[in-house]
Amino acid sequence: MTAIIAIRVNDGIVLAAEGRSLIRRNRDGETVAAFDHAGKVFSLSDHPAVGMVSCGAGSVGGLSMRFLASEVGAEIRAQPVSTLRAVIGQAATLIQRRSDQPVCAAHNPRPDFTWFVGGYDDGAPLPNLWRFSVKHGRPQAPERIEQALVWAGEGSNAIDRLIGGVAPELPNIIRREISDGPSAERVVELMGRLQLELLHPETPLGDAIALARLLLDTAIGIERLRGAIPTAGGEVSIAVIDRQRGFRYMCGEPI
Repeated sequence: MTAIIAIRVNDGIVLAAEGRSLIRRNRDGETVAAFDHAGKVFSLSDHPAVGMVSCGAGSVGGLSMRFLASEVGAEIRAQPVSTLRAVIGQAATLIQRRSDQPVCAAHNPRPDFTWFVGGYDDGAPLPNLWRFSVKHGRPQAPERIEQALVWAGEGSNAIDRLIGGVAPELPNIIRREISDGPSAERVVELMGRLQLELLHPETPLGDAIALARLLLDTAIGIERLRGAIPTAGGEVSIAVIDRQRGFRYMCGEPI
């Protein structure tokens, strides 16, 4: 589920998500309920200022992502660290523990989800952004993100087409249909250059917030018109992180 966005400019980071959460039957994937106020954007640390936005599974072992993020934040504040990588490491340890010893074993004990984690390493003048993924309950190695604008989530297909210039499934189709591996990867690489360049490093945070809102509203609108239960919808939450004031919500969360 979900459409999430992270934007990194010199003045800070914008983390944004819509509020849709779907409950699906494990045996057939049928959607049985949709909610519009799922928490997906959270603060993880005050010093350094670090926040995250999540897509994919909305819980780990029966505990919501909101509850998990609050646990991670409490552990980090009790044992402060100085880098984003260390914050992610502490989060991975807690997620592994919750996956191995779920509170509610029958409810998605080994989920798949992705976090964009952004903020400031201690003393760093510019913000950093990382992608942290969990596959079947197992944390993966975090990846540093160099792009100014990234998005993820099942509900973000409209952003792929609008900004990325292609359908999200096209790279895999090319790899399958072109038998020569290097040629296929070259085509995929060239497609990456189709992405619209909407941000400059010195873009003001206010304009970055407006862009995040525009993209999420577009994703929500397209999903609504598709006819089935939308995978993106509900209340939009947007937070910013800068060096002076740290993490703060601009709209949406907290509840």
